[in-house]
Amino acid sequence: MLIFVAFVVWENIAGLLARSSPKVEPFGFAVFLSTLGYVAARRTLQRDQQLNEIQKELDVARRIQLSILPTGFPNSAHFRVAARYVPMTAVAGDFYDYVVADDHQARLLIADVSGHGVPAALIASIVKLAAASQRALADEPSRLLSGMNSALFGNTQNQFVTAAYVHLNAESRELRYSAAGHPPMLLLRNGG
Repeated sequence: MLIFVAFVVWENIAGLLARSSPKVEPFGFAVFLSTLGYVAARRTLQRDQQLNEIQKELDVARRIQLSILPTGFPNSAHFRVAARYVPMTAVAGDFYDYVVADDHQARLLIADVSGHGVPAALIASIVKLAAASQRALADEPSRLLSGMNSALFGNTQNQFVTAAYVHLNAESRELRYSAAGHPPMLLLRNGG
């Protein structure tokens, strides 16, 4: 820009002093435009490199998040469970886990961290640790969720976590369920 301004000033001063001076203003304008083009291209390349680095980090975060989710429900004569995980963004704060204690008992946990993206995914991994720390209470849904709440309280960076937990016992035909701010996850119909 300084070169362009210098050329404009030079041409205007030269035009006042002598009428036959060569026109240099277009050359200054060409230098100005090419410099702007260079700066814009350089910034675009830098943003593309940053975007590629962020995309690689998100891919790693996605793989880590998928690794904390169970890969499949263990074989059981009494229970069939299917799960499909589709996050809204590359990573999210959704979490589920299940444990088959034996052929007659199964436990299911569903949790959701408010928000989306990497912060919610990080909190979801903390939720997994909180749930694992309460395995001794796995037969008592309300106590398990209460224990998780105690473990998570103050450690979620003001992210809100909801959870629901169900303990199924096929032998006694008993279902125990508890929820902590989570929408109902069970649908019971009369006669079915």
